[in-house]
Amino acid sequence: MAPQNHALLAPSASSRWLRCPASVIWTSRAPRGESSAFAQEGTWAHALAERYLRAGIDGTPDDEVRFTDDEVTAIVAAGLDPDDFRGPVMEYVNYVRSIPGMLLVEQELDLEPITGEKGAKGTSDAVVIDEAGEIHICDLKYGRGEQVEADHNTQLAIYAGAAIAAFGFMADIKIVNLHIVQPRLSHTVVWTAPLDVFEPFLEDIRKGAAKALRLFETVGDGTPAECNYHPGPVACRWCCFRGQCGALAGYALTSAGLELPDSIKPKIDGEALADLLSRVDLIQSWLKDLGSAAHDALLAGEKIPGYKLVEGRAGPRKWSDEGKAEKLLKGWKVPAEARYVKSLISPTAAEKLVKLKTLTEDQWRDLNSVIIREPGKLTVVPESDKRPAVSGKPEAEAYPDESKPSEN
Repeated sequence: MAPQNHALLAPSASSRWLRCPASVIWTSRAPRGESSAFAQEGTWAHALAERYLRAGIDGTPDDEVRFTDDEVTAIVAAGLDPDDFRGPVMEYVNYVRSIPGMLLVEQELDLEPITGEKGAKGTSDAVVIDEAGEIHICDLKYGRGEQVEADHNTQLAIYAGAAIAAFGFMADIKIVNLHIVQPRLSHTVVWTAPLDVFEPFLEDIRKGAAKALRLFETVGDGTPAECNYHPGPVACRWCCFRGQCGALAGYALTSAGLELPDSIKPKIDGEALADLLSRVDLIQSWLKDLGSAAHDALLAGEKIPGYKLVEGRAGPRKWSDEGKAEKLLKGWKVPAEARYVKSLISPTAAEKLVKLKTLTEDQWRDLNSVIIREPGKLTVVPESDKRPAVSGKPEAEAYPDESKPSEN
């Protein structure tokens, strides 16, 4: 895959910085965390998709395309099956291959003509240009958390604008097609726009990018003025500053019908955190009640604009009659070692053997030499809690930060 370039105004974050210019300031100052498990899964899927598409161009048979040994090791270590990637990825690959025209795979694009950010680069999964004057921007979304729509998709529009700027000389572009392929949700959509419809939309993106850049250059090491914050579900969802953002705190408290504490500043400090933490239980219980009310209303047949009731992901498979399943497997001569899974008892189960006199106290003490225990996760509690406070800064590996939201 092409190298990753971390543009200040990254296309993948455009839904955030177009709505909330102040977020550019704060996210640029935040340390870059490790990618989530979902992001890593997407990286592997994109790597495989790229190899299939390039194989189609150079004539390599599809059955010769595979993960590298290192990738297989990492995928298995993550508890995933490398073979599970092929079906969804091939659905995307075959879709892209069905679009006539010149195919550019994992195409690095100059974003400066669109966002104005000097030297910024971005990589589009696939660009197809045909002689009839149509350009296609295809994006593989491997996640299955929520559907992504193509209609007026700002990320793909930025790629389309950058691709037209780079390759427009090859054809007189008249129509822009933005494609989202989300195979694990059986969701494939396209937004088709004539150039006279697409260009005003792209111009709005340019203006939004210019506003964010001006703010970034003007504020420097300072704090953005209040008018530059525009919290909301879309802008805040993947923002790494959300836990420290006074504007989001105000938005949430106002939505919950709660009074804003005077201590709230654009960047939440310790005093404001104390004010807000005292309200957490009430807000969480209110959110739970809100969800229950929506569930009950929809179940009763009431309409809630923009929302619906669906069946969640099915639970794990299990035998309805374990004895019958065991009899069938045995009758089919499946070896015992393949029918059953053996595992060593846990330390807790071993301790119970002492009470049953199966183990002696001395034997239990010997077992203790090979018992380890993960440290408890750090938890914020009121000072009245009887547990001792953790002093100093613990090692990051021992106490990972699990408060940051993860992107799908």
